[in-house]
Amino acid sequence: MRKHTYYLILACLILSLISCTDKRTGYRNDIQSDCVMEITPSDDALRLSEIIDDYQLILPEGILLASIDKVLIWDSTLIVKGLSPDNGYVHLFDRNGKFIKTILKGGQGPKEAGMNLSAMKLNGDNLYFLINGGMEMMCYSLKEGQITDRFRLPEEIFAACDFEVLDTGLYIFYKDMTRIGGKEYKLYVYDKTKEQIEKRWIALNKESTSYLSFGQSDCLYKHGGKCYFHEVFQKGIYEVGTDSLQGHVTFKANKYTMPDNVLYDSYPSLVDFVIFCQGASYVWAYRSLREGSRFITATYQVGKDYYWHVMDKKEQLSHSYARIEDDVLLEAEISLKDYMFQTNIQEDMRIFSLPYDLLDGVMQKKDSGQLVAFAHKNPKLMNIYQHMNEDSNEIIVMFHEKR
Repeated sequence: MRKHTYYLILACLILSLISCTDKRTGYRNDIQSDCVMEITPSDDALRLSEIIDDYQLILPEGILLASIDKVLIWDSTLIVKGLSPDNGYVHLFDRNGKFIKTILKGGQGPKEAGMNLSAMKLNGDNLYFLINGGMEMMCYSLKEGQITDRFRLPEEIFAACDFEVLDTGLYIFYKDMTRIGGKEYKLYVYDKTKEQIEKRWIALNKESTSYLSFGQSDCLYKHGGKCYFHEVFQKGIYEVGTDSLQGHVTFKANKYTMPDNVLYDSYPSLVDFVIFCQGASYVWAYRSLREGSRFITATYQVGKDYYWHVMDKKEQLSHSYARIEDDVLLEAEISLKDYMFQTNIQEDMRIFSLPYDLLDGVMQKKDSGQLVAFAHKNPKLMNIYQHMNEDSNEIIVMFHEKR
């Protein structure tokens, strides 16, 4: 009886190990690259002048936007993603912040975005939109000032969260939710001309999509003519080609790395998973990754605390910060959680949005002498602030990254 019990326990252990291994295989592989960075939280403050050497300020005027979610620069035009009172999604402004026109609205018309706008990318003179719940693509020619293409994605790619344009008619799409029976993937290379999927990469763990669907629209990006991919729990950054994935940056495993058997455990919902993460000591919600010529930055959490991860490609070093010592613009030390939102990076221009309540809070903490000195050093920002209120649009801040 003891022998039978022993073999039964052994069999159960083996089955458990096999099940655990199957659960993990192919969903989050190790990434090999020449650039290895570590993610370790600290309570340090980043002196902003260490990575930024100049800035520009633009206050969008002429239309009210609920928030500014993304800003792209095309020639002398600013392309701004933000919801307007008339259900407008994307708007054009000149470099002085004067409103030109709205080019995309929500709605069911042939030139409207359906239920929502998931992601927006600029490629040459064309602006691309992932719309209607991640089921359709639309192309807007900035030169012609009109919609030039619209097409529906294959059902297997529904509902995409993000995309990039790899070449003429060639796209890569990212999704994080299960949609069909059979095997599914996170990345799909789709040839619109042939109307067929060319490549499928990184298997999607169907059981985990109920709690790992963060709806990222910022994980596929281009820099230096190449395309890259990262999502919340990947072990680094991939370089994406038309027919291959290879390592770009490796995140070195440490005690803050969430183990696969913990990540792919059974959580009833996203809320339950978030509650677990907030009570644990693992890195999670690693996102908003922005790569410039020298620095790569991203935000993440450990428990309930927020951090900014700054990777210096030139020095092959990385460090995490809980606070920003803004000695470039605001002349204040601010927790990362309360700091400006980085909407985008374009070449070496890191673009943030500065809301009135943050600016007002900073100003209220300065005494009269500090305000006079601040106004003397930052006359444009002080002038903007004096004419702002709770109903004003957010200020677009363009920080120039150090080389």
